Amino acid sequence: MGRNVLRELRDKHSYRKGCITLSTNLVMERETPVTKKKTMEAHDIEVSVYNDDNNYRKTLEVQVVGNTLCPHALKKTGNRSHIQRAVGILSIDTNYEKEIALEDMIDVVEESFPSPVYTLLKTEDEIDVVNRMFQKPRFVEDVTREILDKARERFKDCEIRVKTISEESIHRHDVIAEGSCFS
Repeated sequence: MGRNVLRELRDKHSYRKGCITLSTNLVMERETPVTKKKTMEAHDIEVSVYNDDNNYRKTLEVQVVGNTLCPHALKKTGNRSHIQRAVGILSIDTNYEKEIALEDMIDVVEESFPSPVYTLLKTEDEIDVVNRMFQKPRFVEDVTREILDKARERFKDCEIRVKTISEESIHRHDVIAEGSCFS
């Protein structure tokens, strides 16, 4: 679709370089871990298509809400720690023809957090989510590395960029980790 829009624009307004960006929410059905309740989870997505002298490329971006749990505090306080909400942002730049599903990108980010988060949880589900977080504590930089590793394995012939923002619960500032690679 983006390529067709750029072609129509080029026909009306002569240009050598052009870009169109579409931003929306992608809603995915999920199942809570214990009670198996259906829940709808919305993720911010952005698709950009670029034309540089008839060379078309695209950038796909997903933003996924997750969490982090501080391994350092967990170790130093005898199994107590602070928990943060975090946002993982995965961007993939590739040839226009390359097929990459936004849902697959969302899965990569979700799988990299200590636990997925849900819009709706019953008590049993909440216990499971918290237990998962304590079983797999991660700093924001650990989450970023995990997203990069999983994305590099799953998506080939592209540039991968990751940014994870941890909305800190015991600091006045957020913590951000970024990384990139080619696959």
